[in-house]
Amino acid sequence: MTWVFGIQLHPSDEASKGLVSFPVDQHPMDALAVMSKAKSTALLIVDGEDRLGVLQAKDLALWIGGIWSFNLPGCSIWFQSDKTFDGDAMLALEAEGYRVVAHATDFHMDNQQFLTVIRLDLKDPSSAVNTLQRMGYTVSGYAPKGGSHGDAEDNLAHLMHFINL
Repeated sequence: MTWVFGIQLHPSDEASKGLVSFPVDQHPMDALAVMSKAKSTALLIVDGEDRLGVLQAKDLALWIGGIWSFNLPGCSIWFQSDKTFDGDAMLALEAEGYRVVAHATDFHMDNQQFLTVIRLDLKDPSSAVNTLQRMGYTVSGYAPKGGSHGDAEDNLAHLMHFINL
């Protein structure tokens, strides 16, 4: 029995050889995109040459639905770019300790940009905003408005001034 993304995979058999292969180290949102592009309801999960098992669309949907919700507490950030917000971007945010709990992306025909809204499990989105900007995304706004690192340093300098009086 093999588990990937917190989901038990279905065993692979002869019928699964015709499925699109998907690397185990990719983000689950990429799995959803690959399923959609291949017009398939299943992916063969692989680790190099090893076939780990089959991921069914219903299992992936239940897993994504179980952890991502705009009803969870946190912050929202909206931004745009000429590239879509994909699994690589999510992995980069998660590598810095931010958990993406929801996201939505739409392509805006007028300015040829992808417009994205993400929800993170943070109270203050300032550090995640900096990460997104470093990754090349143009941040349009975020809520709730938190203090940035620069504001904290200014406040500390101001406090130190009065302590030294």
